[in-house]
Amino acid sequence: MTVTLMSSRFLWIAHFYPPVNAITGLRTASLARYFPEFGWTPIVLTRHWTGQTGQVPPPGVETVRTDYRDRLALFRRKPGGAAPGGNPAAQPADPQSLGFRLRQTAAYWVKEALAYPDEYVGWKPFALEAGRQIIAQYKPDLILSTSYPFCSHQIGYQLHKESGLPWVAEYQDPWTEGPAWNHSPVRQFFEARLEKRLMREASALTIVSQPWAEGLRIQHEKPVAMIGNGFDPANYTTPQPPQTEQFTITYTGMIYAGDFAGRRDPSLLFQAVKALLDDGTIDPARFLIRFYGPLNEQGVIVTLAQQHGIERVVTHFGTVSHVESIQRQRESTLLLLLNWQARSFSYRQRGWYSAKVYEYLAAQRPILAVPGHAEVDALLAETSSGTPVNSVAEASQALRAWYGEYLAKGRVDYPGSAALAGEHSNRAHAQRFAALFDEVIAVKSGQKRYIAPHIAR
Repeated sequence: MTVTLMSSRFLWIAHFYPPVNAITGLRTASLARYFPEFGWTPIVLTRHWTGQTGQVPPPGVETVRTDYRDRLALFRRKPGGAAPGGNPAAQPADPQSLGFRLRQTAAYWVKEALAYPDEYVGWKPFALEAGRQIIAQYKPDLILSTSYPFCSHQIGYQLHKESGLPWVAEYQDPWTEGPAWNHSPVRQFFEARLEKRLMREASALTIVSQPWAEGLRIQHEKPVAMIGNGFDPANYTTPQPPQTEQFTITYTGMIYAGDFAGRRDPSLLFQAVKALLDDGTIDPARFLIRFYGPLNEQGVIVTLAQQHGIERVVTHFGTVSHVESIQRQRESTLLLLLNWQARSFSYRQRGWYSAKVYEYLAAQRPILAVPGHAEVDALLAETSSGTPVNSVAEASQALRAWYGEYLAKGRVDYPGSAALAGEHSNRAHAQRFAALFDEVIAVKSGQKRYIAPHIAR
């Protein structure tokens, strides 16, 4: 690793950070590894994660961990079950009973009031105290706050106001304009005002997709840099493994079972495979669709495969480690990307797609995207890494071509460019962040009047 001699420092407010296994935390840890190459050294402010051992923080990154208080601890209970400390043998409550519905309503309003702006707001006083100490001790040049959770931006705002340091707010998802944000009208009114008040003070904003960047720029009239999700090159240092003997299509991650209407649904693929099995194109002994993800979704996949008559070629293996997930991706014939099926054409929906696509790019295996999605389609075209399909006929045509190549060669070649895929690595994104930070500092010091359009585009 090449480290710039004259390195600036920044305070990074990141609630999710290893060892907790959360996608926001994995992104933060990965980016933190590469920042020093581009003249910026992070001091990560996060919390203790008791009982979490899933991920290892990157070595050499200064990290300050705080205590945490769960505001909702007294109100958390399993649906229909006993409250903490209650009788475990008690019968679950009837969801149709008046008492159950009253408790559910009360719980909703308790959460609306106490979990504002999110359920992790209990971290705020601990983070503010630690942030002040970090600023006094390390004298950073800039503050970066990462959401989710959105209380991270409250912390960044307050520390900015107290210290005068420039502040950049990183969004993983939109806040009050987000497709999954759903609260009571009263809370929506006040929280939208809160977001606007905070973001007026930010020097710049970042977000992970271009449609969301355009929406955020309109919403806040601020410079917005689109710095996407990505993959960590450190996970791909070993040679590419040989492909599986069978023609293997692999999906890793959640499918959000039970909400296929507008979510991730493999039915289109299953219909195409059924047709190719029936006409003899595919030999079932040489063909496998495999899923790796939560065990509570296993039954949904098995049932769906049975409904389409292809259960003999579909397997759900349950959850595996991140390391094994990457290995299974890299050895596959094809990788299956199940896109969110947009319910509208608003920028909120257009900007919403799985970060898994970047891990798939790094695996260097052809990607079958079901269904197509404008942003994903553009990415696949840019990198020549896969094919989007929107109908059974299109899926059948693509599978027929790939399966024919497999029969002829015993493998399917990757058509994409590793160099182009590398533009979506977290190392490349750390460089983009560093360029933005340099611009923010230049504007703060009066060397420049505004952030360059090519940085905040």
